[in-house]
Amino acid sequence: MNDKGNIWSSIASVLDGNPTMEAMRYVDNWIAEDERNGLLFKRLSDTTYNQYIEQNACRAKEYIYVKMQAKIREAFLRAKLRTWRYVAAASIAVLILSGSIAFLLTEPRNPVLVESKTPAGSVTKLTLDDSTIVVLNASSTISYPLNFNKKVRSVKLTGEGYFEVAKDPGRPFIVETNNMKINVLGTHFNVKSYNEDLKSITTLLEGSVKVEFDNPDYPAGKPVILRPGQQIIFDKTTLQTTVTSVNPNLYASWKDGQCFFENEKFIDIVQILERQFGITIEIISPSLENQLYSGFFGRKDGVLHILNSFRKHRNFDYKQSDTGIEIYEK
Repeated sequence: MNDKGNIWSSIASVLDGNPTMEAMRYVDNWIAEDERNGLLFKRLSDTTYNQYIEQNACRAKEYIYVKMQAKIREAFLRAKLRTWRYVAAASIAVLILSGSIAFLLTEPRNPVLVESKTPAGSVTKLTLDDSTIVVLNASSTISYPLNFNKKVRSVKLTGEGYFEVAKDPGRPFIVETNNMKINVLGTHFNVKSYNEDLKSITTLLEGSVKVEFDNPDYPAGKPVILRPGQQIIFDKTTLQTTVTSVNPNLYASWKDGQCFFENEKFIDIVQILERQFGITIEIISPSLENQLYSGFFGRKDGVLHILNSFRKHRNFDYKQSDTGIEIYEK
């Protein structure tokens, strides 16, 4: 390819998360031409990742600014609010450690909460107030206080997140989802709990966690303590739980740019690919939805590489349009 203008505009649209199918093909072919092209695209992707973090930081700072105004009006009716400048943070952690707002966070009954959202096709890394590291997967949201209180460290998650919890025996760390509560002291684990998924999954890599269910209507609602290498699956349809032994590193491999599937239904894989790559995929033929697939891929390989690998073993094909990908039975 020697049309440099087209390739750079195509790359820009892919990195922005709104590419046409023609642009995706153009970029995939360009990457395949030369290994150096792939390395360059990875560097550009990393830059886009940082921009997402910066955008989330700015949104959080604007939210905190409004909260600060309300607190200052309440505490000092006649005080004038001075304008303070923001510096774009490389992560939300830099923002929450700002000494300029620490004096406003002394009232534990009304903590200032931050909400961080990761868009489709992206991954966000956060460091919380207690030095806990959180990696947030695509289309996921986490809310947490700027400063944890002295008794407990609690966050709320929608979507998928990997946690490396800082040890603090005096303050349990709790992750709440819409149907589970994971209680830990210091450990590494992965939680997957998207609202639209039929299952919520917690996988333990290191340490120990206690998984609780708040709803008394769940038949398997008793707390479960996991050991390293164990996984608990909560089925939202049957309200039952299952504990199995797995290779936990595979289930957290998404944070390192991998896509792992093990006997997954095709319809569920498509949903994951939509999140990971920020595109729309539709299965036209219902007979394909429940076919099972397994595989381990790098995200940098692209969605078309994954689909091409699957269709070598099954009777389906796909077509691309400006709105996404349509999959149909041959």
